Amino acid sequence: MSKPHDRSLATSAAILGLLGTTVAGLLLMLAPHFKSQLSSEVHKIAAIAHPLVVFLFANLIFTIAYSWYRGTGEMRKANIWQLMCVALIPLAATLMLAGRKPIGSLLIVIALAYALPIAVVINLVRPRPGISANRLRVQIAELARYCLPRIPGSLGLTAILALAPLVAAFRLGLTQSGYLGAGQSIFAVSEGGATALSLLLLPKLSSLLSEGRTTEIRERVSEMTLFLVQVGLPLALIVPLFAREIIAAWLGSLYSPAVTVMQIYSIGLFPYVAYVALRSVLDATEVRALNTVSILTALLLQAVALLVALRSDLAVEYYAATTTLAMATLGAQSFYFVWRRGTLSLTRSEILFAIGGTVLVVGPVLAIELLARNQRIPGDGTALKLAATFATGALYLTILYRSRSRWIVALKKRMPSSA
Repeated sequence: MSKPHDRSLATSAAILGLLGTTVAGLLLMLAPHFKSQLSSEVHKIAAIAHPLVVFLFANLIFTIAYSWYRGTGEMRKANIWQLMCVALIPLAATLMLAGRKPIGSLLIVIALAYALPIAVVINLVRPRPGISANRLRVQIAELARYCLPRIPGSLGLTAILALAPLVAAFRLGLTQSGYLGAGQSIFAVSEGGATALSLLLLPKLSSLLSEGRTTEIRERVSEMTLFLVQVGLPLALIVPLFAREIIAAWLGSLYSPAVTVMQIYSIGLFPYVAYVALRSVLDATEVRALNTVSILTALLLQAVALLVALRSDLAVEYYAATTTLAMATLGAQSFYFVWRRGTLSLTRSEILFAIGGTVLVVGPVLAIELLARNQRIPGDGTALKLAATFATGALYLTILYRSRSRWIVALKKRMPSSA
């Protein structure tokens, strides 16, 4: 059972969240009163202001319940609520109502889905003996100091992904901007796995930190980082060698100019995944908003690079390179901040092993790609590249397993026995 002061954190978070949601809701409610000054697109948003306000408050209910279960390590309950509220019911509602009912009605139904855990939230925030108003004021102040500096980071990350396509649309046209949007999909796809690692690690790190178990924190972070380096690096470098096939299978031959753009983005794939995985480490171990510092620094560098594009006649590939520069900055700073805090320990042999493994996996595929481009082998080389990837990948994983890599040993220890 949770102690009263544990539940008081949920109450404090709910109060702080309610304040922020109320401010956002009031702004949305005021929007219809300025219809005459709005563009046609903003006018459409104003027309669904009330359903959006309902959705905001419903999202707050879901976020409190989901965050509580994540923070207390009850991931099964958290996942069940997320599956129901965010995936299954909204998807079913969209399939049944889209095109048949106004968008506002659909938003209300989705909001009801998000509000399903309301009984959980009421139980969390209801008054209890031992939870004083003074304690709540102190906790709200602490949460505000922790959360508010992180808000610019969330907005800044969105800006990093939106800025290059936006400037390209202004300078090069919507077609070229569309290639940037298509290429950026690799960031969204790769983020899923890294986010899963991050979601599992954050509550555990917070618990270990509160118990002063710094050695175990360093072990956990080092194991995850080693996995990223030994497995994520070769995977990230394989992606640009299959960019042509990915674009053709997903979007068709009309988007073939996006191949080079995706290849440029792929250079930033590994640092971006590293940032996504390590941001929870920094959030758990640092009160300072170091992730916000990383994001705003990356955004500033990208903005400077895009200013050059605005004054020059540069191709779309340059715009993609500015996003890659931002992602590289994000990843480098994340590694630096975690290393500087002493929560990361990788040996030279482990790093060299990762480099060797990357050469083993990527080298043959790169050779086949170059031979296919120079028409030294029949066809486009896709089948050979796939075969080489699976063969060298399996060999590399076998070598990692036989050499008892740290993350594999740790994974085996934490897996439930089959007995």
